[in-house]
Amino acid sequence: MDFAPLELARADLHWTVAQLWMAYFALGGLRTQAELGEYLQSGGASSSADHGAIVQALNEEYLARGGDHPVPYSSA
Repeated sequence: MDFAPLELARADLHWTVAQLWMAYFALGGLRTQAELGEYLQSGGASSSADHGAIVQALNEEYLARGGDHPVPYSSA
C-alpha cells in the first residue's frame, strides 16, 4: 500500500506523528507511535485494516476542519 499520501496528508494538516497516532489508536490502530512514524517515513508491510485506520484518522480531521476527505482508502 502506498504510504506517501499518508505522510503528505499528515504534513498538510500540520499534525505531529503523536497527534496522528492518538487519532489512529482511537480508531483501533495497533501500531506503536514509533512504528507509525517509521511506516510514514519508509512504508513496509501493513494490513488493509491498519492502513484504513490511518486514512480514516486523517480524513476525519480534514472533515472536522470543514474540508473533504482527500486521502484515498486504497490505490485500486
